[in-house]
Amino acid sequence: KDHIRFYIRDNGCGLDESKYEMRRQNQNSHGLGIANITKRIELLFGSEGHIAIGNNEDCGVCVELRFPKRYI
Repeated sequence: KDHIRFYIRDNGCGLDESKYEMRRQNQNSHGLGIANITKRIELLFGSEGHIAIGNNEDCGVCVELRFPKRYI
């Protein structure tokens, strides 16, 4: 493949349902840290970089980071 993916998972209580839905609708509900990371990924990799945040199926949160291999 032409991308590298990183998955970061925890087994905590997960995201609050309203915050999770706001994130799915691309509204900033995670504060400045996630907004800065998202912007930096866009600046470095353009539309080829990606961050996704969501609840795990069982419990906890999963963050997926995807970067093009050619930049790494």
